[in-house]
Amino acid sequence: MDADLLHKAATQAKTRWLEKSLTLLLPQIWQLTIETPHWEAMASAWASQIDQLFQAQKLTTPGQQKNRRTDIANALRVIHPQHPAIPFVLLPTEVYIALNHAQAKQLNDRTNKFFSAQQANELVDRAIALLDRHNPDDVAAGLSVLVGRRISEILVSRFQPKTAFSLWFSEPAKRRGARGLTFEIPTLAEADRVLRAIEHLKQVWNIGDLQALGLPPNHLKRKINARYTSVPRACRQHFADLVPGREANNDPGERLYTHLFRAVYAEIATYYYKPEWIPDHRFKAEIQGHFKLTADGQKISNYAARQNYDDYLIRDRLPDQSGVKLGLPGVTVLDVFQQERTSMSDGDREPEFEQATNPTYLGKGTINALLYRAVDRLLFSKQWPEALAGLLMMTGRTVAGLLSASPAPKTQFSIRVGDLEIPTLTTATQVIAAWNKFRQMPPPPLPAVEEDIQTICQQTFNDLAPIQGVSDLRAVYSAISLHWFCPDEIEPGLFLQAIDAAEPHLFQTENPDRGIKLAQRNVQVLERFKPRETIPSTAAVLPIKDTLSEPPLSRLRHRRKTLVVDADLLRTVAAAFGIEIRGKGGTVGLSYEAALAQLLNHLAEHHQDYNPPTTQSPSKQPGSALAIAVTDQAKTLAWFTGRIEALEQEVETLKKERADLMAQVGQPPLFELEQLQQENQRLKLERDQATTKLEAFRRLLNGNEDPPEQGQSEQAAPIEAVTHLPITSPDKPQPEASSAESIRVRKRQAENQVLDNIRQAVRAMMALNDQDGRALNDKWYISFPAIQTLLRAHGMSANQKLVAQVFEEMKAELEHHHDRHGMGSRHNRRHPDLTKIVQQINLKPLLNAALADS
Repeated sequence: MDADLLHKAATQAKTRWLEKSLTLLLPQIWQLTIETPHWEAMASAWASQIDQLFQAQKLTTPGQQKNRRTDIANALRVIHPQHPAIPFVLLPTEVYIALNHAQAKQLNDRTNKFFSAQQANELVDRAIALLDRHNPDDVAAGLSVLVGRRISEILVSRFQPKTAFSLWFSEPAKRRGARGLTFEIPTLAEADRVLRAIEHLKQVWNIGDLQALGLPPNHLKRKINARYTSVPRACRQHFADLVPGREANNDPGERLYTHLFRAVYAEIATYYYKPEWIPDHRFKAEIQGHFKLTADGQKISNYAARQNYDDYLIRDRLPDQSGVKLGLPGVTVLDVFQQERTSMSDGDREPEFEQATNPTYLGKGTINALLYRAVDRLLFSKQWPEALAGLLMMTGRTVAGLLSASPAPKTQFSIRVGDLEIPTLTTATQVIAAWNKFRQMPPPPLPAVEEDIQTICQQTFNDLAPIQGVSDLRAVYSAISLHWFCPDEIEPGLFLQAIDAAEPHLFQTENPDRGIKLAQRNVQVLERFKPRETIPSTAAVLPIKDTLSEPPLSRLRHRRKTLVVDADLLRTVAAAFGIEIRGKGGTVGLSYEAALAQLLNHLAEHHQDYNPPTTQSPSKQPGSALAIAVTDQAKTLAWFTGRIEALEQEVETLKKERADLMAQVGQPPLFELEQLQQENQRLKLERDQATTKLEAFRRLLNGNEDPPEQGQSEQAAPIEAVTHLPITSPDKPQPEASSAESIRVRKRQAENQVLDNIRQAVRAMMALNDQDGRALNDKWYISFPAIQTLLRAHGMSANQKLVAQVFEEMKAELEHHHDRHGMGSRHNRRHPDLTKIVQQINLKPLLNAALADS
């Protein structure tokens, strides 16, 4: 047994008594695996000792035990990520769900608490008096009020003099390799007196032994807070009669915590020192260090934690009023706000901080990279904060909403949450699976969530975008959702309100277009914004004016690029009816869309002027036939053109991927690209045939050919059905049914071959991991990116839907394989260059076999 590893496992505990207990208990199950005889009985007996330990500590309810059970599970994961005793330690899933609901309700039900200006002044006076006490608990309680920092922050951070009533506060980095923050904070007493008390406390309470452990900063702070639990008791002793504390269910009355004084300190500091041109929330965010730190070191205020620290208010203070102590000797405005005052062109105007900050523009590549990392690294993580971060970006929900709501499938890229339909930034199937898995995981305390999310965002997205917390993840979701799913005719604010999403704030997409994904066949408009059908099913036998007149706007603009026709052709036909079309940059005439609508109305009126015999169908009229023909061919051509444009764009994307991969591994062209090129050529040919027919109708309208005889007729059909009419060519017969069936057979055969290729690629990666003597760092977690990279580098199709199908059918086998090798979903972070898998696995024999079979 590794003594250092045992110490690391035991230090996962946040309390001293649990750390000592784990040091004694963990060796009992150190070698326990599922291969051990009677392992379940051994794990159950060990968990019974944990239950007895909780009883001895008087932790009798699930709410009291929840966090400590999470500590024990984390300790077991240090021994092995899938230690078999973990399920025996954690609470049942339904218990965690009930606790999450109660915790979310408690956060939502929190109300403001008020104290008077007189109480605030007396509180400060008491805190100053405590600085001279010999008891370090009293000194720490006084400092928590005067500088608004927890005992852990006071002991690990640096404080340096700035002005008579402010200090420089240097906070350590939240992760290795990052920069810490240094900013100016006001003190509620003379800064030199506060500084002397801090230095004295650091000498009395030496934390060198804890710092020598090399713990992460957040873990180190928890250890310090757990060591000095007497500080909250001193706070209650000296201040409970002046400030109401937060409610606590496991305490007979209200009590005060040291971290509570972040809120009390911020409110009193605002009352004393806030300049009139700065809003209250802006001042509090600055002095509490709620920043988003961009890659170039710029600070952007982060207001996501306001609900935790903005619930204590001085009833005598007016919102946004100027500080009552500004102008007194030695009291000055903080430097950061003096600089803003100097840069303002209008001295009477309050600066809008959000507007003064440059927005972050998300390009297509950045969006794809953000979503790829969110899905690959976070969404299915077994760590609760990471899974939360992934769901926040994919769904844009609140933390409380993710804890309490249950998702249901709606479409391929939308889910239903209660009465709302919510678009998802990855497939709805993935989101629902991840959400259900997340709700079964034991969560950490909610007050620590924001800090954990900030760390995760910095580690995952820092090189892509300044995403620093929960509010940023929700804002990025809103920006991408507008770009992908919002119909062009819907106002962005209405769309976000309909899906209950946050404002994008400082995040925007480089491409300002909205609803770009709605042109894809697998993406649908949200139910709320779909056009309502107003034409009855019997529209085919109505006169054409009833079908064409006054078309709803939503039907004309159901999606972007709904109708694409040749501009010269439209001008020629419109001129024949005296309709003027506005040119590029012009101001006179109609737009192309309006001109087309008016042209169709003219054709319908031409039909109305003709009164056929009652025995004849209204469709037996030249004007009717021309209208139907023009509509048929225009919309057919529009569909072909749009489809070709989409295929051409996909071809260009695949060409770029092929070039990148060939530059690295020198492999042959992609099989999938060749299929798309063939389909592209086929559609171009059919588009040309449709254009030829449309040109014939153009000449007909201009009088260059004789119109159809009265005896000729075409069956009238409503506009909705036009796009479903078959495409015919005058010199080419329709393909036989057997030909269409053979195409479908070939398509099924090609799809089956792709599935076989994916299965064999998975088998090849499993065989690689199973090689004798292969180190853990040289093994590969079988993921979407790894399989797709391997297949595409060998010129094979790597359709994500088919890969997902194979992963689902091999789910149990893959889980067993990963567990046997001790690999989690984040394992491939050890392989920053995924193309190295191509150097280790050769699929050329598989490729040759596929070509031979075809």
